[in-house]
Amino acid sequence: MADILMRPHHLLCTQAFRGMGYSKEFTENMAALVKMMKEDDDFTLELVSGTDHICRACPNKIGENVCKDDEKVLLFDKKIKEMFGLEYGKKYNYKELTEKIDSNLDENKLFLICGNCSWYEKSRCRDYILQNDDKAEKDLMGTIFKVILDLIIKHFDRRINIISLPCHTDRKPVF
Repeated sequence: MADILMRPHHLLCTQAFRGMGYSKEFTENMAALVKMMKEDDDFTLELVSGTDHICRACPNKIGENVCKDDEKVLLFDKKIKEMFGLEYGKKYNYKELTEKIDSNLDENKLFLICGNCSWYEKSRCRDYILQNDDKAEKDLMGTIFKVILDLIIKHFDRRINIISLPCHTDRKPVF
């Protein structure tokens, strides 16, 4: 028996996961599963064509084996399954399988599989999966810095507007 059930495209998602997700529950579930997969060299999975252990905490799961984005995710699954000769119902070692996929994956193949995914640019999957970790970390930190800086500026801008008083003067501007 496999440790978990997994849909094919999650073989890529689990490699790129860096703590972001659809919800708190989803992120916690994903983090726990990814930790187990990466720490246990003997971790096994069975490929499935519907929702899996990762999906169980996803807000997009609307029923057993039904995702709100089924049309899109089924296409991701089909592409990775066909591209790497994977089979539904078969048991795989997670580490061996992800190494096999990664050694045969390039930027073009990754884009063909994941290019329409909303997380593709957001999470810098490309850099993490293709082992450009330093660039991905720098880009992610740059994005986080920009978001924080923007929030700080908005906060202080609002405070300045609140405490600014209109200036009354009898002098007329000189042009």
